[in-house]
Parts: sequence; C-alpha cells; structure tokens
Amino acid sequence: MNLPRALTLHTVLAAICLGSWQCASPGQKGPSAAQELSSTPETAGARRLTDSSADQLAPAFSADGTRLIFQSNTDGNWELYTLSLADGRSQRLTDTPELEEDPSWSPDGKLVICTTHAPTLDQDAPRDILVMDADGRNRHLLAAHGADDFCPRFSVDGASVFFISDRVDTRKDVSEDARQTAVFRYVLAEDRLEQLTEAATWSQPLPTATGLALRADNHSLVWLQGTDFQAAIADSGMILGQADYLASQGWIVSQLSEEADGRLRWRPNGSTSWKDWPLEGRDAEWTPAFAPDGSQLVFAGRDRGQWDLYLRTLPAPAPELPVK
Repeated sequence: MNLPRALTLHTVLAAICLGSWQCASPGQKGPSAAQELSSTPETAGARRLTDSSADQLAPAFSADGTRLIFQSNTDGNWELYTLSLADGRSQRLTDTPELEEDPSWSPDGKLVICTTHAPTLDQDAPRDILVMDADGRNRHLLAAHGADDFCPRFSVDGASVFFISDRVDTRKDVSEDARQTAVFRYVLAEDRLEQLTEAATWSQPLPTATGLALRADNHSLVWLQGTDFQAAIADSGMILGQADYLASQGWIVSQLSEEADGRLRWRPNGSTSWKDWPLEGRDAEWTPAFAPDGSQLVFAGRDRGQWDLYLRTLPAPAPELPVK
C-alpha cells in the first residue's frame, strides 16, 4: 500500500512543525456491538488510535491482529513504530539517518519489511527494500539496485517478497505518471530474484486475505498467488485488499479525489459504482489495511493538517441462506 510520491512530499513538508505524539486512550469507545452488526461499511464509525502533532502513516496489522506497525516522523525523519491495540502503548522500532516507510510484518511475525532511502529534497529519490528482525536488528537490503524499488509485500507463506521496481524502465526521460514498472519476486531461501510481469505503466501487488493479486494497466486483477479468485474490474481507484468476508460483499479502495487528498470508498459486489465513506470530520484518509480476519480496517486520517491512525470495525458478514 504505497503512498503516491506527491502525498509523501506533502507529509514531509508538514513535518517542519514537529512535536511529540501520544496514543489516544485505549478506553475510547467505538460503536456498540449492536451498531457494528447492523451497520454497513459506509456508516460504521472509526475510533482514533493516536493523537499527534506529527504524522503517522501506512499502518499494517500483525498476523495475530493485536498490534500495528506504522511510520511516523515524530523526530523529523520517517521511522518505524509499533502500537499495541490492547493497551495503546507504542514502541519505537528504528532510529536511523535513513527514512523507513511502508512497513509490514512477515506472516510469522519474525521479520519486518519496508522501504528505505537517504533523506533528500528530491521526492522521487529511489527507494530500496529493507528487511530486519522484528526487534529492528539485523538490517539488510533486499536485491539492492539503483532503481526505485517499492511496495514490498510478503507472500502468504513468508518464503518470498513481492515488490515493484522501475529497473525495467530504460527510457531517458521518465515522468512519475508514465514510468514503467514491473512486479518482482525475491525468494528468500534461494537468494533469487525473478521478474513476474512485463514492463508496464502501472502495476502493484495487492495483499488479500488468501493470497496476492496484481492490478495491471487495464485495471484487471489476476492472481500471483492464491486460489478461488474471481476476476474483478475496477473502473477507478486503487484496490488495496479484500478481506475474507468481503469476498461476498465488495471491495475497499483508497482514492484521490477533487474533494480530498484521499478518501476511503467501497463497492458492493454486483455494483458498478463506488460508495464514499463519510470523512467524519477528517479532511483526508489514506493507507487502509485489513486485520487478518477481516473484522477491522486501520487507516491514516488527516485532521487539522496532521495524519493520525484510526480503526474502523467492519460489519459482520451477512449470514448465508440455506440451500433449498
């Protein structure tokens, strides 16, 4: 779930006004169980997890759904932090001169993967893929290259890492919107890198509940790994994931719009149009990620110029009708 580079630059500029951040009270109440069961995705409310004078972005759940990992520029530099959902306690994971962004855990929780690059005023600075132990130690780059490598995602079994790279783009004059990228897979045990797709102007691996999908130029979705996938066509927006129960209900997207720098939308299966989630006082929403069981969605929301983390409990799936 990679941030658009323009949005990344915005948040870096916003970091000029620095300050400390703290988690919102874990006792803060969200919707009641009755509300959660009867609500639809666009009416379910969100609970604020952090209350900050810095920016928190790109949250991801641990495999057991009890913790989040995310990036924060509390000290003026993007570093990684973890957050316990049980008690709201946060812990700093990295403290380096480099910028660490877009983190996630391996399925077994033993490794963390993210992108990294040296601080620069160039918003298009090439990124590398960084792998480390879950405690932040034993850092090493994965298939380092002078090109821009980004959007790293572990395979479901944790044996491989998928990522996007523009190392396939041989043009001399490359714009952000037109550069060519491809999906690569790095097999960890074999130290082997393979290119999975041809060079295209848009591609991204998308973690879902049961595997990994690819969104290509024509907005089609195809499996790189997984089973029982029904092809879907997105007319706009970025498809970021599909939880187990949402397989029968619809898709979640985050999309730039004229009204906001980002907002969450969803499209029920069988519909051709996207529905907006209310911003609930926020002026933008971005980087949504599902809990492993599909029961919750975490995302970054911008309020009064700062990005904080929010948790939305998703409605329970509709019961299956008996077969007659």
